[in-house]
Parts: sequence; C-alpha cells; structure tokens
Amino acid sequence: MLRKHRFMVLTCMFGLFLLSTNTVLVNAQAQSDDFPIGMYIEYIVYNEISSSPGSTYSIRYDFMRWIDQEDLIVEYEKDSVEYSESLTEICLDGPIRPSLWMDISAWQVGDDIEISGRLYALISISSYSITPSDYFEIFRLEYSNSVSSIHQFSSLHYHRQLGILVTYYYHAYDSEDSSLVEHYDGSILTSNFTQYNPPTFTVPEPTQSTTTTTSTTPSTSTSTSTTTSTTQTTRSSTTSTITLLGIPQSPLTVIMEIGIFIEVFIIIKIVRSRDKYA
Repeated sequence: MLRKHRFMVLTCMFGLFLLSTNTVLVNAQAQSDDFPIGMYIEYIVYNEISSSPGSTYSIRYDFMRWIDQEDLIVEYEKDSVEYSESLTEICLDGPIRPSLWMDISAWQVGDDIEISGRLYALISISSYSITPSDYFEIFRLEYSNSVSSIHQFSSLHYHRQLGILVTYYYHAYDSEDSSLVEHYDGSILTSNFTQYNPPTFTVPEPTQSTTTTTSTTPSTSTSTSTTTSTTQTTRSSTTSTITLLGIPQSPLTVIMEIGIFIEVFIIIKIVRSRDKYA
C-alpha cells in the first residue's frame, strides 16, 4: 500500500512539473544581440499646465518577445499592460508623443528628421550620462514653431548607437496671455539598455499607395482629386491566444497541458486497477 501511494505521489509530482514548464511565464532575459527583447526602460516625467500644480510620475516599458521580427512587431508591457505593436510606432505620452525608438543608422548632423509629425533639426552630437560612470553619446534634435501668439519649442535626445529616446523636453506659451503655459519633460530613470549592442535588424520600407479624396460644399458641386501618399504599414499578429490560470497561452501549449492531465489520470487508473485485482 505504501509503495502504491508513493508511486502515485511521484506520478502527480512529475505531471505538475511538466505542467509548470508550460504555464509559468518567464520574463524575457536581456540578450546583447537581440535588441530590444528583455530590455526595460523607466522614464520619470514632469508635466505642468498653466498655473495648476505640476505633477511627476513614471512610465515603464518592458519588452517581452518578437511577434513578427520581419515587420518589427514586438510584444511589450507598458506599466504592466501588454501591447503588440511595431517598434517604430511606440510613442511616449504627452503633447509631442516622441517615438521611443528611431532608426538612427543614417543620421548626420544638419539633417532634418521627422518624428511624430514634427520636423526636427539634428543640431549636434554630445555626451550624456544617467549615472556618473555611464557616459555615452546622444543625438540632439530641436523643433520650434510659432503660430499667431502661440510659441512651441521641443528637443529630443536619442542614443547614438541604439536609437533609444534618452530625454525629451517641450515648452509652449502664449505671448499675449502669460498664464497659458505648458511644460513637459522627462528622462530615463532606470534601464538595462547598456547591455545591448546596436540593433542589426532592417526597418521595413514604407509602401506607396494611391488614395482618392472627395470634398463637398453646399454651394458648389462635388470635386474629386487623386493624390499619391506614402504610408507606413503595420501588420498585426494573427496568432490566437487562450488564457489559462490568468496566463496567456498558445493553443498548442494548452493542448499539451490537457494531454499531461489525461496521461497522469490514466496512469493513476492503471495503478488502481492492478492493485484491485492483485
């Protein structure tokens, strides 16, 4: 009897071990040549609008795995909420929504770089450090614009080798009403990005598409014009997932887990049957 129970316990433990290897979600580890998988970045942000008290908060990004590396679709967490998005489309919150990562492989001082709909001038390359011992080079970009009495200025700093947004700054004011002021800035608070080598993947080329626009006014007839525009296409992943025990699982993984349960149950039934007729 003792031998029988010992065998059943060992069988259950073996089944649970196999199950745990499929259901436990292990955080991606930083790999120097697999940028940005396993990388985390936490930004500290300060925001102030007009005369209201300013607020300080943090935003954290954790990059989990590739969904489609060819199109740079990556699974990541933003403040513990999961997303699947192109690496080129991930932007920080705020009025200017700067891109978290840019392809800086062809950047040169004096270039004009479009970021989130604004045309920035690449002013210079300078040194920067998050800690006293971590010095690295950054690209410094600036944007300024004035419409009527509203004046805007923003600057962005990107890591020269990795293309990661290191710091950002935005300031806008109304020269006719000094109470209308908006200030927004942030910088990396903590990250493990120094563990990575420069990315080796290729950024997908934008595709050409032709669109037709139609405008209608009450006093005139409908006019139609055809224009050619360049758009960045992003292909979303079609991989379905199933949630088991609160953890996202693929259908194949779920089938394997069910099979393990059935196998353990059958083994226990066989042992009981042999003991009954022994």
